[in-house]
Amino acid sequence: DTNEYRVWLADANGGNARQLNTPPGMAGLPAWSPNGEKLALRAGEMLPMVYVGDAEGNNLKAISGNDQGGIGPFW
Repeated sequence: DTNEYRVWLADANGGNARQLNTPPGMAGLPAWSPNGEKLALRAGEMLPMVYVGDAEGNNLKAISGNDQGGIGPFW
């Protein structure tokens, strides 16, 4: 079940938990940029891709193609 593999954000105390609206398929391996302004994650079905958006997980854009897949983002 792909709902078991989602990315969630929460406050430092665990409050205000919310699931990110990610592309279809599994999502995981979140990595924040060193300055905390961007979030990268891996998401998708057959060949997951790497996506980058703002720190809240909005405006996610694929930065790898279907033919490249994506292992896991890191900065």
